[in-house]
Amino acid sequence: MTRDHPANAAAVTSTPDPAGLCIALLGRFAVWLGQFEVPTTAFPRRKALHLLKLIALQPGHQLHRDQALDLLWPHLTPRAATAQLYKTIHHVRQAFAAVAPACSPETLLELRHEVIRLTAPAGVHTDVATFEQLAQDALRTGELRLLQQAVACYKGDLLSDDRYEEWTLTRRDAPVSYTHLRAHET
Repeated sequence: MTRDHPANAAAVTSTPDPAGLCIALLGRFAVWLGQFEVPTTAFPRRKALHLLKLIALQPGHQLHRDQALDLLWPHLTPRAATAQLYKTIHHVRQAFAAVAPACSPETLLELRHEVIRLTAPAGVHTDVATFEQLAQDALRTGELRLLQQAVACYKGDLLSDDRYEEWTLTRRDAPVSYTHLRAHET
């Protein structure tokens, strides 16, 4: 397990279940299936990374198919965008299969009833969710310990490699910011 594994964050256990899916979206983007990091080079197309990041940021780690089409392929016809979506889902699944052949990639990224969902037997965890929960708890309770844990979870800007992608703009205006936390810490 690398130093940057989200399981090393304060609120997440230090021994993740091998079937868990952990995604780092703050600072350097990274994905782990259990203790195995999925290298970004395993994703053959940039859109595969975008789809994974987009779904990881959604509540419940799920997104309606039409939303993905509108956000990732706004200039394509619905038919062409749908074809791109299916190819992109296949590419994400291939990347998962490359590091964890025992896990079914179809169950890790599923498309069912027009909803694309990230799932894993031990759950899907993101550093963003951990940071936001700790930050909200710290601001609500005023506990310095929680504030320090939240600051420690913050590894850098949200999706720094994708800062100019339109689909990231609304998420960047999150209610709890790192700067806000640092101001409360002093």
